[in-house]
Amino acid sequence: MQEGQTPEEQQQLADAACYLVQCAAQLSTNDPDYATALASQQRGAGYITEQNDLKATGLFVYSPYDALNDPLAAMGDWGVQQVESAGRGAANMGNQLVGIIKANSGQTPPSDPNNELLGENDGNPPNTGASPVTPAVPVCDPPVCTMIPGSPGTAGYGAGNTTFNSGDGDQSASNGASGNGPYSNLTDSSSVGAGKNFTKTQKNNIYEQNMANNGGVLRSDVDGTELVMPSKSQSGVTPPSNEAQIDHIVPKNPADPNTTQGTNSYSNAQVLSRTQNRQKSNK
Repeated sequence: MQEGQTPEEQQQLADAACYLVQCAAQLSTNDPDYATALASQQRGAGYITEQNDLKATGLFVYSPYDALNDPLAAMGDWGVQQVESAGRGAANMGNQLVGIIKANSGQTPPSDPNNELLGENDGNPPNTGASPVTPAVPVCDPPVCTMIPGSPGTAGYGAGNTTFNSGDGDQSASNGASGNGPYSNLTDSSSVGAGKNFTKTQKNNIYEQNMANNGGVLRSDVDGTELVMPSKSQSGVTPPSNEAQIDHIVPKNPADPNTTQGTNSYSNAQVLSRTQNRQKSNK
């Protein structure tokens, strides 16, 4: 069906297909592909003509069976991602430990050389020994599915529109300024610094935390406006005004040259709509 169509038309057809089969429903929110799939699914909801064309083929049907099976698939995917995340965290900690040993000329580092070393877990809150956190999971009453937020249990977790405070506003952000944003509970890596962009991993963690705080819905941290996940930019296509964007509370490149640059610390992040971010600019 995509033969002879422009790239934009092909993308619209793909988005419509994603919406018809609810392509994001079988992925967990901690899956790196979840944000892309959800953005495509949300865009596809508006492509009615393309939906009708696809329905006519009889191939794009979201059955009650699919609605029941997808939450199970999402839970299984969550487990897979947790295992992979733990592996990455262990590798990162090992690399940092080797670096510390080299920096100390081969000597064994002190018992607590760097709190971040112990807290590093690919951007996730450290394990404090408290009761475990139950992740947000999809629950379906066919054909409607909703996200049920996880339960608290680990220090730093907050349900609803909780605002987290990092205390001194400068968490793991040497040589730069940070705000007291709603994601201060997430653990920064040692690479955080002034004038840096948020990494893809950081963005995924922030979006995941935002949706966990808001019952599975992505919302602006300023006024609670419902947002859609960002999609890959396309020439000639203007993103929707409510596209989610992650903003530096203290700008990474302030308009005032005498102002300290903001960092890419989680404590300096907030989720805004595209319109809100453009209005804020580098102020």
